Amino acid sequence: MKQIRPPDPCDSPRTFSGAELRRLREDAGLSQERLSERVFCSPAYIAHFESCAVKNDEF
Repeated sequence: MKQIRPPDPCDSPRTFSGAELRRLREDAGLSQERLSERVFCSPAYIAHFESCAVKNDEF
C-alpha cells in the first residue's frame, strides 16, 4: 500500500496555508468540526483546505 506523505509547507503557498491552518487549529485544541462551527462552513471544507484540495481563492 502506498503511503501518503503529509504536505510540506515549503511546497507552495497553498500547502503552507493548509498546514498553518491545521497547526493553529490543533494548537487551539479545536477539532475540524468545532472550527467549522466558529467560521460558518462545513467540517469537510476545513478538511479540504487543510489537505490542499481547495484553492485559497475559493476560501
